[in-house]
Amino acid sequence: MSIATPNPTATTTVTKDIGRLQEAVPGAIVAAEPSGLVIAPDRLVEVGTFLRDDPALLYDYLSMVTSVDYPDRFELVYYLYSMVRHAGPIV
Repeated sequence: MSIATPNPTATTTVTKDIGRLQEAVPGAIVAAEPSGLVIAPDRLVEVGTFLRDDPALLYDYLSMVTSVDYPDRFELVYYLYSMVRHAGPIV
């Protein structure tokens, strides 16, 4: 039985994609890590549309939506993948 390990290539791909997003939609990313983003709520549709429609990114598969219930707010979590590029997730 083998143990799954992180794929460094996937992390590098997502990191590059985050950089592309920051250039295309400035100010939309509140916080960024190699594994995920925090997006300004009023920019969510713009960011999602860009991630889906940009020919270099093509994040075309939303695999899951979930939420985190904090005492003073809710946080929505979207898992996006690019099926064509085999990239993701962007969370």
